[in-house]
Amino acid sequence: MTSDRRSSDLVGCRLASCNCLRNSCLRNKTRGTAVSTKEPYKAELAILLQGFAANVRRLREAKAPGYSQEDLAWDTRLHRTAIGKWEQARSEPQLSTLLVLAEALGCTLNDLVEGLPVPRERRPSPTPKLERSGR
Repeated sequence: MTSDRRSSDLVGCRLASCNCLRNSCLRNKTRGTAVSTKEPYKAELAILLQGFAANVRRLREAKAPGYSQEDLAWDTRLHRTAIGKWEQARSEPQLSTLLVLAEALGCTLNDLVEGLPVPRERRPSPTPKLERSGR
């Protein structure tokens, strides 16, 4: 069975109230995705960071009894406040840091991101200066 649609035509609109499968969504005038706003992006990021924080804490505590954030910081040669920020869901590490963290914890990257949802929202584009100043 052949389809008249190419796979690139089946990019679904991510706008919650729109279920179209068109590349050019008529509801949001963008190519297949809704433009993120700051609030949904921040809410989704908070959920993602909380899950990552729980994973880092769980893996650190499973490594050895009494294995502290400071011990992990020493083993990774990272600052201990960075470890604390990750476990408090206040920041996210870069990819290279994830590799160092996984090695120190004796786990894989999959273990670090286990159970985390795939983000649907993207960081919103900055507002142009003319719009911000009200001109």
